Amino acid sequence: QIVGNSIAGIVNILYCGAISTNHALPHPYYEELHQQDGIQKIFALFQQTTHQFSKNCSSTSLGFIFRSLKMTDPEMKEQIISHLKSIINHPDEETRNETNLALQCLNQNSDFNQQFSDEEQLNGATGQLFIYQFKENVTESWLKEHFEQFGKVISIFLPVSMEKLRGFGFVTMKEKEASLRAFNHWYLNQFVHLDIIENKSDFITSEASKHLSIERILTSKKTSTEQQLSKLQKLLIKFKTKSVIKLLVFFDYNQFIIINEKLKKCDSEIEFELLRILEVVFERIQQLPQIYTDYTRQKKVNILRNRF
Repeated sequence: QIVGNSIAGIVNILYCGAISTNHALPHPYYEELHQQDGIQKIFALFQQTTHQFSKNCSSTSLGFIFRSLKMTDPEMKEQIISHLKSIINHPDEETRNETNLALQCLNQNSDFNQQFSDEEQLNGATGQLFIYQFKENVTESWLKEHFEQFGKVISIFLPVSMEKLRGFGFVTMKEKEASLRAFNHWYLNQFVHLDIIENKSDFITSEASKHLSIERILTSKKTSTEQQLSKLQKLLIKFKTKSVIKLLVFFDYNQFIIINEKLKKCDSEIEFELLRILEVVFERIQQLPQIYTDYTRQKKVNILRNRF
């Protein structure tokens, strides 16, 4: 009880210090805690306690205190990040909020970025831009350099197909205000076309469509024809409701090849379902800029010409 109350008091103090100071700077109490060997004592508590509340508080405290700083102890870094990830969806709202803030503090340091997946890094981001029709000499490093003039860049994703850039991408920024500043800036608009992705639920990562796998459904040896058909029907429903930009990311050249190879005489239920999927995807993707409608229209013509 005494230990739990003590670490709860510490996490409250560190939380106040984290939210009341510049998030890009080290935590104001880091030096004092470090000089008193407090960091090692908190980590020792984290390792030794069997009380979940104390473990949560100690891991959150270390997340706060290492804001924008390198955690040099690899064992500490691995264990603290792993535990914070495990409680990010904790049923208690206060615990969830503190955990998210601790992860955001750690994510201020590039040394920690590699510890988080794209999805996890998006937890602290509020702005994303859809970029397209950019010049061939525009690279990821060029984008990072120019977008960082407007605010912190969390990630840049440029989809590739057949070892070539597909001509569009996504820049995720820490603050929505930063993405709006970039969107309205005349200089950037000379090199890339920009659109704001308004809803965070529509944000895109490099893992955006791994679960929308036609290939996995068609090649699985453990599913019957009836099960494959059922899964394709469910996938069709997803394609009707998913963000149109997510469909664009998913339907690269490889996906067209997979469907094209499967379509033979168009006399089976699975083949007809694949055609329905194509129709939905083509119809929805054509809502996007003309550069993509030309691409998808030609793919549609080629596939249908080959099949009939």
